[in-house]
Amino acid sequence: MISNAVSVFSLFQSNIDSVNGRFVIHIAHIGGSIIDFIFHFDVHATAPAL
Repeated sequence: MISNAVSVFSLFQSNIDSVNGRFVIHIAHIGGSIIDFIFHFDVHATAPAL
Protein backbone atom coordinates (compact mmCIF):
# COMPACT_ATOMS: atom_id res chain seq x y z
CA MET A 1 0.00 0.00 0.00
CA ILE A 2 2.79 2.42 0.93
CA SER A 3 4.84 1.70 -2.20
CA ASN A 4 1.72 2.16 -4.34
CA ALA A 5 1.15 5.54 -2.72
CA VAL A 6 4.73 6.54 -3.52
CA SER A 7 4.23 5.65 -7.18
CA VAL A 8 0.97 7.59 -7.29
CA PHE A 9 2.68 10.56 -5.66
CA SER A 10 5.34 10.48 -8.38
CA LEU A 11 2.60 10.57 -11.01
CA PHE A 12 1.08 13.54 -9.23
CA GLN A 13 4.34 15.47 -9.39
CA SER A 14 4.69 14.64 -13.08
CA ASN A 15 1.16 15.81 -13.93
CA ILE A 16 0.83 18.91 -11.75
CA ASP A 17 1.18 21.25 -14.72
CA SER A 18 -1.26 19.20 -16.80
CA VAL A 19 -4.06 19.63 -14.28
CA ASN A 20 -3.48 23.34 -13.67
CA GLY A 21 -2.27 22.75 -10.12
CA ARG A 22 -5.48 21.11 -8.90
CA PHE A 23 -3.53 18.15 -7.52
CA VAL A 24 -1.23 20.51 -5.64
CA ILE A 25 -4.23 21.82 -3.68
CA HIS A 26 -5.35 18.29 -2.81
CA ILE A 27 -1.85 17.25 -1.73
CA ALA A 28 -1.60 20.22 0.62
CA HIS A 29 -5.13 19.74 1.94
CA ILE A 30 -4.87 15.98 2.48
CA GLY A 31 -1.48 16.11 4.16
CA GLY A 32 -0.61 12.58 5.28
CA SER A 33 -3.82 10.71 4.52
CA ILE A 34 -2.85 8.08 1.96
CA ILE A 35 -6.42 6.78 1.57
CA ASP A 36 -7.87 10.21 0.77
CA PHE A 37 -4.85 10.99 -1.41
CA ILE A 38 -5.44 7.98 -3.64
CA PHE A 39 -9.20 8.59 -3.61
CA HIS A 40 -8.82 12.14 -4.87
CA PHE A 41 -6.29 10.97 -7.46
CA ASP A 42 -8.72 8.37 -8.83
CA VAL A 43 -11.61 10.85 -8.84
CA HIS A 44 -9.73 13.57 -10.70
CA ALA A 45 -7.75 11.26 -12.98
CA THR A 46 -10.74 10.94 -15.33
CA ALA A 47 -11.61 14.65 -15.37
CA PRO A 48 -8.49 15.96 -17.20
CA ALA A 49 -9.09 13.34 -19.91
CA LEU A 50 -12.41 15.04 -20.66
